[in-house]
Amino acid sequence: MTVVIGGGCVGLSSAGLLLTLFPDERVLVIERCPERLEALQVGRWAVDADLAAQLTRAVDRQQLHFASHLPARPHRVLVCVPTPAAESGTLDMTQVFAAVEPLMKAQDAPTGCALWLRSTLMPGTARRVAERLPSGWPVGVWPEFLRAEHAWADTLRPSRLLLGSDDPHVDPPLIDALTRVFPDTPTVRTSLVTAELSKLAANAALSVHYSLMNDFAALAAQTGADAGQLAEVLSADVRLGQGWAVTPGWGGACLPKDSRALVVFAERSGAPLPVVDAARRSNAARTALALRRIRQCRPVRGARVLLTGLHGGPHPSAGASLLTALNAEGANVQVRSDGDRSEIAWAETDVLVLLRPWAQLSCALHDQLRARPADRPLALLTWWPVPALPGVCCLR
Repeated sequence: MTVVIGGGCVGLSSAGLLLTLFPDERVLVIERCPERLEALQVGRWAVDADLAAQLTRAVDRQQLHFASHLPARPHRVLVCVPTPAAESGTLDMTQVFAAVEPLMKAQDAPTGCALWLRSTLMPGTARRVAERLPSGWPVGVWPEFLRAEHAWADTLRPSRLLLGSDDPHVDPPLIDALTRVFPDTPTVRTSLVTAELSKLAANAALSVHYSLMNDFAALAAQTGADAGQLAEVLSADVRLGQGWAVTPGWGGACLPKDSRALVVFAERSGAPLPVVDAARRSNAARTALALRRIRQCRPVRGARVLLTGLHGGPHPSAGASLLTALNAEGANVQVRSDGDRSEIAWAETDVLVLLRPWAQLSCALHDQLRARPADRPLALLTWWPVPALPGVCCLR
C-alpha cells in the first residue's frame, strides 16, 4: 500500500497520479484534521471535476481509502503537508516532521520501502529527516510544480520531473512508472538539497519574472508605449521564454512565502539574493499604488469593491496580493469569475477592478459595463487600456 500524508490539493493530486501509475495498488490518504477527513470520506473534495471523477472511481473500487493515522509498515509514503511561513521568514517544517514521526519510531524499515517528500522544504530538511529514520528507509524529494487552478492538468502533463535523492537506488518501481507514463517529460535527478533548493528557486524566479514585467509596464505607461505589445515581444524571444504578461501583482499561497523564505535562507547562508528581494519590494509597491489610485476617488475602508478575472489571469495568483490588501484595509470585497454571466449589482459597487486586459474579458461583462446606469459614479481600476465608458472614472 502507498500512503499519501496530507489531503489537500497536492495530496489528492498525488493520490490520483499514483492510481494512474499503479492501477492495481491501493492508496491510503492520511488527513489529521477531523473536519477535512470527514469531508474526504464523504467525497467532498476541493478539486476539479476530472480529478474528483478519478478519485470517486477509485473509492468505488475500494482502491482509495482515507484515515487519520499512518498504518504499520507502509510500503511507500508521500508527504504532501503544508509548510507555511514561519515567524523567522523561513518555512515551518513542523508538519513535515510530525508526518514522518511514526516512521522514525519504528524499529526497522519494510523491504523495498521509500519515503518521498513532496512538500516545499527548506534546504537540508530531507537530510535531517533521513538521519532520524531507521536504517533502510531511502528518502527522496519530489517537488510539485502545480498551479492552484490547474493542479490535476499539471499533474497529468508535468513540465518536468524533479527527483532528488542521495540514494541512487531509491524506489525503482516509481521511477520506472514515471518514465513509462511520461516518456517525453524532461526528468532531472539531483541530490536531496538540490531538489529542495530548486523548488524554492523556481518560485523565486517566477516572482522576479512577474515583477520585472510589471516594472516594464509602469515604464511603458509613462512613455506612451503599449505594455501588452511589449510583453508579446519579450515572449517571442526564445532566450527569455514565454509567459511575459502584465499582472496586477503576484500573490497567492506560494510565491510570497517561498520567495521570502529563500531570501532569508540565502542571507543566513552568506549568499544574499538582492534581485529576489527587489522583486518582492517592487510587488509590494505595485499593490500600494493600486490602493492609492482607489483613494483618489474614495476611502478604501468601507468601499464596495468587485474584482473580476482573479482566476483567469496570466498567473493564477495574479491579483491575490491586491485582494489581501483590500481586505486588510477594510474594503468590502467580492470576487467574480470572468465566466460569471449574472447581472452585476451596480448600485452596490463603488470600485470595479479588472484583473485581465479588456480584450480578454467576456462579452457579457463588456455589455454590462456599457449598459450600466450612468448616473452612478464607478471607479474602474485597471492596468490596461479600456474604451471610454459613461460615468466611469478610470484609474490606470
